[in-house]
Amino acid sequence: MNPLGALALTALAVTACERAQIAPTTPRAAMAELARCALDGVGDAPRPDVLEAALRRALRDGRARFALRAGRCEEALSAARDPCLDPLRARWSALLTEAQRPEGDVILSDVAVRRVGEAWASALSRCR
Repeated sequence: MNPLGALALTALAVTACERAQIAPTTPRAAMAELARCALDGVGDAPRPDVLEAALRRALRDGRARFALRAGRCEEALSAARDPCLDPLRARWSALLTEAQRPEGDVILSDVAVRRVGEAWASALSRCR
């Protein structure tokens, strides 16, 4: 096999492994995967205030970097396919839209983060 073919197979295998890791089947597993994937140091089931603080820190450290990383992690919420995650999914998507703005509005960003925190709290209490 030529080196280019080997490289393509390796890339395919890595992609398959990455996608296999982001395939939670329960809402709680999806939330844990999202938290682990998108944010550093929050654990599997952070309290809403801890999640909000980590989101604010990530946005402050680099909006574009956060949007890219968090966008890749969004798939975890869709994988579980549970309606109880719909509000969190919608709020996460709105936060990503806000994070992608080159000149982020501090107030709009804070509102988006707060709404993710509220949706996270709701999902923690409603989703099993």
